[in-house]
Amino acid sequence: MKCRYCNKEFNDHKSFRCHYITGYKDYSINSILDFYNWNLDNLNDIKEFYLKGYSVNEVCNQFKITGGMLKIILNHYNIKKRNLSESHKMEIYLNKIEQTCLNNFGRKNGFLVNDIDGKLKREKTFLKKYGTKNQGGRPEVVANISKALQNRSEEDKLIFVNNIKNGFIKKYGNNITNASQIPEVKEKISATQKLRFENMSLENKRKVTQSARNNLKKFGGKKRTSKFELKFKKFLDNFNIIYDDQYIIHKCNNKSYITIDFYLTEYNIAIELLGDYFHANPNKYKDNHYFKQFNMTAKQIRNKDKRRFGLIKHLGYNLITFWEYDFYNNIEYIEQILKEKINESKIS
Repeated sequence: MKCRYCNKEFNDHKSFRCHYITGYKDYSINSILDFYNWNLDNLNDIKEFYLKGYSVNEVCNQFKITGGMLKIILNHYNIKKRNLSESHKMEIYLNKIEQTCLNNFGRKNGFLVNDIDGKLKREKTFLKKYGTKNQGGRPEVVANISKALQNRSEEDKLIFVNNIKNGFIKKYGNNITNASQIPEVKEKISATQKLRFENMSLENKRKVTQSARNNLKKFGGKKRTSKFELKFKKFLDNFNIIYDDQYIIHKCNNKSYITIDFYLTEYNIAIELLGDYFHANPNKYKDNHYFKQFNMTAKQIRNKDKRRFGLIKHLGYNLITFWEYDFYNNIEYIEQILKEKINESKIS
């Protein structure tokens, strides 16, 4: 093969094409048409084939062109070349993945929950290729991650985290700063965790529940403090009232217990704070309102609370309940009720 411009000879067709297309001033769509003796219909076929989702290599092999030629053709039609992430979303790519999984595993998805066989196969492949059970265990990967973190200043780390947060806020709103807070993602995580637990053996279920109990004991049976509870602490501190928060009441023989939010030790007063959502404030939610998170209606939640409050009173405590809405919108009412209860306890 000989170049018509410089008469240089080539042994293989690919080198000849690269030389011809990239070596002259007429580096344009016309040079491709001239070289292949094509018309615009041929270029349109290449464009349509690429837009269907085929990769650069597949397009080049199909039409016997180079990557540089394809770039010229795409530019001619003002088509932006896909990146790897965009290519992975194309239907053709997803179909290929499904077909590969069907051939190898007999199913469309190779990463099913509790897929022990698939997991063992992947671990075996990684052990054979890299000497570790997963990608993250490879020494060079660990070294690169460690090096990247060490070289990044605290300021850069903060900028990086804030950029991620701002991205979520921009896309989903002010209340969402990470992926796990997106409602659809939360539902998927919840469903996945539930499915995993259901598919566990009885022995593993016992291990998980025992671990949860151990964590509860480790933190003294205390639950996580909400913003409402933190603000109510400051409210009590302003009155110089002595109290215990997350106070444990033993129900029978010290074997089972319930926890109350605050216990005023001097006056034998138990205070329960009721979040408007978690306790279904009747001023906000009708009786038949369904809470998917709890799988209960508002009426059922309030009845459950009534039974709990009845037990606390039965055990000899003077109980006061405060709604979250009243605390933030009618603090004078909260102060009045608290003072009245304290005065009644002093008299008795």
